[in-house]
Amino acid sequence: GCWRNGSEADCCAGSRRYSAVWRIIRPPKYLLVFTMFRLLPMQEHHLDGVQAVQQRAYARDLWETTAVLGQKQQLSARTCFVICSPEEQVVAYIFSHPWSDRAIPKLNSALTALPEHSTVLYIHDLAVDPDWHGRRLAQQLISAVEQAAHELALMVVALVAVQGAQSFWQRQGFVVDVEAGLR
Repeated sequence: GCWRNGSEADCCAGSRRYSAVWRIIRPPKYLLVFTMFRLLPMQEHHLDGVQAVQQRAYARDLWETTAVLGQKQQLSARTCFVICSPEEQVVAYIFSHPWSDRAIPKLNSALTALPEHSTVLYIHDLAVDPDWHGRRLAQQLISAVEQAAHELALMVVALVAVQGAQSFWQRQGFVVDVEAGLR
């Protein structure tokens, strides 16, 4: 969601691969975790596995360096999670962090600090290894982020849908923000 100066061209150079979506959240009743997989707070030692999932899930132009991802995890450790297989392999992950409404951080850019007055919990990245699709792992990660948002008293979760994922996010209850100027 390139909301910088209200112009899509400012951040996406006219690309139509991005869609801004928002969701107003309510406190979750429970957090569902299948016993076969472990939902864990992301730690530094998970980053190599995160990188492997990212490279299998995204086109190369959407990859972020391990250093940038690690920095985001360190800034907001309470809102970043992984799901590991029974063999302790990272099979899915989510990076999120408190952020300001409509001020989307650039891809593969370091964040030096979180905003002093955050208004949303921004999902920076969610990926599931393609070999593990169909097991509702993404939904578990989204639930964990919603719980974290609730604990931080942030009632809105926002993200930018990439690679045609807008319909996935809509099925999760997110709505497209037409005022964001993205399609």
